[in-house]
Amino acid sequence: MKASIAGQFMDRHEGRTVVLNDVDALAVSSLDHLGDIDCDIALKMTAKRLRGRFMLVPRSGTVVINPTKASRALVENWVSAAKDARYGDTDESALTKAMAETSGLRVTVLASPVSDCIRHDCASLVATKASHLKRAAAFALDPIRAFAGIARGSSPA
Repeated sequence: MKASIAGQFMDRHEGRTVVLNDVDALAVSSLDHLGDIDCDIALKMTAKRLRGRFMLVPRSGTVVINPTKASRALVENWVSAAKDARYGDTDESALTKAMAETSGLRVTVLASPVSDCIRHDCASLVATKASHLKRAAAFALDPIRAFAGIARGSSPA
């Protein structure tokens, strides 16, 4: 969903920098300086250790998208990856795949200055979520219903 929203905003505001935020994020000061970042996209990244290696995982809570051919290609790849996503994948999984498939993409990691202008409340920390195990069990018990939810872009109930 975030990918298609990003594409719609890029179309609606052609030639302008787009700042995509989660719904629980609040701009507490001017975002004007985000348009001055020299890159195609800027976002936060997390380093996660997996089997003795670090993986960089893009975070889509705040994404700055500058009006470039590479950023347009990224968003198109992100939309495609989101449509092809497997059950349980997130928008960040699709974003990771899209970034890997977009050649010439210039990425800047957003650091602390962004926290000064955007407050992100992390609603997901207090909201109840179905665990991967519960989602897998729901899929195993009723794959048709679970798949129908995936086709609509929602999680199975």
